[in-house]
Amino acid sequence: MIPIGPTSNLTTFLLPNPSGQESTAPTSHRPTTHVASPQVQTAHLLRNEHVVAAADYESVRSSIVAHMIEKKRIRRLALGPHMSVLLENRQSVWFQLQELVRANAIRDPEQLARELASHNRLVPPPGHIVMTLFAEFSDAEQGNHVLTKLGHPANHIRLYAGPHQLQAEPLHIDGEVATAAVNYMRFITHGASRAHLLRGNAPITLALEHDCYRHHVTLSSDQRAALMTDLGLMMCPTKAHLSLMSASAKPAQAH
Repeated sequence: MIPIGPTSNLTTFLLPNPSGQESTAPTSHRPTTHVASPQVQTAHLLRNEHVVAAADYESVRSSIVAHMIEKKRIRRLALGPHMSVLLENRQSVWFQLQELVRANAIRDPEQLARELASHNRLVPPPGHIVMTLFAEFSDAEQGNHVLTKLGHPANHIRLYAGPHQLQAEPLHIDGEVATAAVNYMRFITHGASRAHLLRGNAPITLALEHDCYRHHVTLSSDQRAALMTDLGLMMCPTKAHLSLMSASAKPAQAH
């Protein structure tokens, strides 16, 4: 039997706080200035005990799905007419893993270990931004042409904030095809670029710059706030939020 966690683990991963402690800071910016220890550097990863028992998950799934649909609505950016990008975080990756385990009735420890390893590549470490890019072409021939020309889209994607720009890096997941309609990427922030990205007043723009597909999108205030949360500069909500969400959210279908 896979060691699985109780329902209480849902509060940790719906409202992620890798330190394992509730924040007592005000709801404004809370910069981190200390150097992370090796233990802190791996605290963001998902583990066996974070996969919730099927019956426990099913009992609150409708509320979780409603919560995640709203979160993903905010975190999804349209990058031109045929592509969109999802800002991933620990919460979104946990939800994806939990839904996969549910859909495939995963009980084998080795299979779960493989899925954990794969999904943990998408959980952003401190200072990293991870995105999933979706290509959505109604014309399959056009889509194959563009994706073949692009190769991995991350090679042509940049994040701009004031005078700073960050080049995306491809993230390769087991079984990913180079011209697949779903691709993964990351940005590593540090030093002046990170400070300007999060505290500057300049717009934050994501751009795909290739002759066969050239589009950009400027992050909204909500998307910018989500990005700041991902980088650890805003307070995590309290665990009590799950109870309020469960009581008020209406059932919804997962996407």
